[in-house]
Formats: sequence, C-alpha cells, structure tokens
Amino acid sequence: MIKEIINKETSLKDLFDKNNFEFINSLENNINEIHEKILEQKIKRKHVMDLAKILNTQTPTDKLCNNNSENVLDNSKEIVNIINSNISSLYSIEVELNNICQSITSSYISSSFKDNSYSIFDSIKTNITEYSNTLANFNSTFEENDKKIDNYLNQNVNFTLNNVNEKISINREMYVDNPYLVVSEKDKKVYLPYNVSEINSYLEMYPNSYSSFEDVVEKEFIYSLDFYTKNPIYTRFRESYALIRDREGKSVLEALRYSFDLMFKNDLNPCIIAACKNQAQLDDYLKCLENNNLDNFKHFKIQFYVNPL
Repeated sequence: MIKEIINKETSLKDLFDKNNFEFINSLENNINEIHEKILEQKIKRKHVMDLAKILNTQTPTDKLCNNNSENVLDNSKEIVNIINSNISSLYSIEVELNNICQSITSSYISSSFKDNSYSIFDSIKTNITEYSNTLANFNSTFEENDKKIDNYLNQNVNFTLNNVNEKISINREMYVDNPYLVVSEKDKKVYLPYNVSEINSYLEMYPNSYSSFEDVVEKEFIYSLDFYTKNPIYTRFRESYALIRDREGKSVLEALRYSFDLMFKNDLNPCIIAACKNQAQLDDYLKCLENNNLDNFKHFKIQFYVNPL
C-alpha cells in the first residue's frame, strides 16, 4: 500500500532524495524480509531446543555412547542465547520500519501531503537515517552470529532429526479442537476457539514460554471479559488491526483502513474479531450480521452466558 501512496503522491519524489525514495518504495518488502528472518531464527531455535531435549533425556548408556553430548548440551545454551539476541534485534528493526511506514500512512490519511507541511518529511528522513545506521551495525553482528548458529546445527542437526521422533513424544490424541467462543459474565472470562494444531505450533515455536498444552490455552485463548468490553471502540480497532496485520500478514495501511472501518461498528462484539482466525471468517460474520442471519455463520459456535437480572 506504500507503493499506492507513492503512485498517487508524485510530489514525494521531489521531497526525498533518490536513496530515501528508493528506500520508501521498497519499505514493505523490507518489512517482509525482516519478518522472514525472524521466522528463520525461530525455526533454528526449535532445532537447537529439540537437540537439548534429546540430550537431557539420555540414559547413562546413551551418554557413554555419545562422549561429546555434554559439550553439545552446554553449547546449545549459548546458541539459544545468540538466537534470542538475533530475534530481539530483528524485532527492534521491524518496529523501526513499521514506525516509518506508519508515519507515511498516517500523514497520507490526515492529508498532510496536501497541506504542504514539511516537518513530517524531515522526521521521516531522520528516521530513515537512524534506521540505516542501526541496520549497518546490526548486519555485521547478525552475520557473525548466524554463522555460529549454522555451524552448530550443521554439526548436530542430523543427530537431532534422527532422534527427535524417538526421544520426544507428545500425546496429541488426548486433545481435541475447541470450536466454541464462550463469553461468560458469570466467570468474567472470554474463552476463544482453537484447534490442536495451533496449540502444537505454540509449543514447538516457543518451547521456553509454555510448559504444556493447557498452559498455551490459559495464556493465549482465555482472557478477562474486561479485556474486550472495557473500551469496545478501542478494542475493535486493536483486534481488527491484529487480525489484518498479524494473522493475515498484510500491510500497515491495509490494517489501519480495516480497523478504522470497524472500530465504530457498535453491533460488532470485539470478542468475535478476536475469535476469527482470518479475515474471511470475520467478513463472513459481518455478512451474516448485516443480513440478520447469524445461524448461517459456521466457522465457530458462539455462546453468551449473561448474568440473570
């Protein structure tokens, strides 16, 4: 969507030099590249954590057969710390890019381009310069760190992949999908729907954050009722933005537009937005709501438990 703004606002070429203009033109691609690097680092961390789990469950006989296992296990802690440092730095860079993107889109929405107010452009130029300096310092460190990570994995990943299925077993059959959105005034809780594959993804991607299937459900799919009802206008904006930006992976501008459209829609319960896994589900709900035929909404079941008067 940044490219759409550039195409509409041809005056931008006159306000920025060639390098800055090219940077703005490729802004969304840069954000996507950083996001992909974050995912790559998380996958590498998962491999390292899998190996650590295998080594931690070794029997004395196993350890005798693998004399180097203690060193590999000790090194895994260092590698995880390096990966976490990479991820933290990448998130900071992503935030800087999003801030630049938001500055451009916000000024476009507020018609700053048409008001000939140049202070916003000076601020954007400063942000781009600061980002370039941050990126230059980061790249050298990141490349060095990533070589250490890859060397560690290349030396040990075959061991990990060959043994992970034998040494780590998670009994997934005892768990089932939850197709219900439950809004309970009695419990003052909101219980979001989930499927087993979602929970397993949390456990695999963030092994240090969640101790069990139930722990993921408690932290990610159960919220206080006030979290959604205390300020419904803001909550509709927040949840709509998260749906489009995070779950759909679309641009900041698309997320802002979608959120602005829904934030004042008073007949839309914010819990519904939070329960939707993607934009298609929410759009289906809005169609059913508009046609006063919510029985046709089939993506998940909705239950409201209201306190008696």
